[in-house]
Amino acid sequence: PKPEKASPKPHRPSLDVVLFRQRLDELENAIDEGDLQTANTAGKVLDQMMADARPPRSLLDRYRENHSQLGRLRDWARWSGNRVRDELIDAAESLLTVEPDVARLAEEVPKLRAEWRRLDSQAMPTAAQRKRFDAALTQAYQPVLARRADLRARAESARQAKSAFLDEAENWFNGLDWEQTPTNSVQAYRNALRGKWRPLGHAQGKDDRKLNARFDELMKAIETRVE
Repeated sequence: PKPEKASPKPHRPSLDVVLFRQRLDELENAIDEGDLQTANTAGKVLDQMMADARPPRSLLDRYRENHSQLGRLRDWARWSGNRVRDELIDAAESLLTVEPDVARLAEEVPKLRAEWRRLDSQAMPTAAQRKRFDAALTQAYQPVLARRADLRARAESARQAKSAFLDEAENWFNGLDWEQTPTNSVQAYRNALRGKWRPLGHAQGKDDRKLNARFDELMKAIETRVE
């Protein structure tokens, strides 16, 4: 019998040396500048390229050296990130020791949370760190939430008051007997409506604009009819 032919070895794709060198330069620059996020991205691309093909010896040596430096940069970032997180926790807990200032809390709490998330690109927090930080900011933010709830309640109360006021005023206008009602009494009532409208407060954005437009339309209709 004829001997079986040996199966050919799988062809290994060739490496794009130019692209590999570019990514290696990016990694080196990022490490020199301490930019861990860019360094991690370049490192992942290089690892993928290494899995598919083998670079020349000179580039391989550079890759291994920079890979070691990237590991040290990650260790430093992890230590630095933990130190900064401890400082953020102290800042969050310090908000609980002073008299609540709603305007300041509304500004400081989101800033602290944004800075906390920014550190995720360097190192993830421990469960204990996350729990302390979140508990402190959640408690510190309660006056802001209470103030906003109060404002929403006031706005809803104003919306209901304005809507009922307009219903009554429109019913009065639509039921006028213009043959029997003196014009000066209509003008006096219109002026009284203006005086009562202002103290009713403000509803929330869109609702308030609609109610104000409805009131202006009523005033214009009264003025037109009086003229």
